[in-house]
Amino acid sequence: MHLTVTLDSETSERAGAGGMFQIESISDEEGNDLSKEVDQGVHYPNLDALEEDLKSIFGEDVTFEVEGYDD
Repeated sequence: MHLTVTLDSETSERAGAGGMFQIESISDEEGNDLSKEVDQGVHYPNLDALEEDLKSIFGEDVTFEVEGYDD
């Protein structure tokens, strides 16, 4: 499964978690919105933590691309 993830760092910044980000939206390769499948309130410190979480939800074979994040 390949996912497209849009990230939001502004909300984390306002919440006092500067340098972190949350999932704004997530969709599969067919454009299906999967945002309800994840906890959008989680603040991630890096893409490795995001990948670990996505794999625990969608399976070890998940791949993803990111929008809205400057590493």
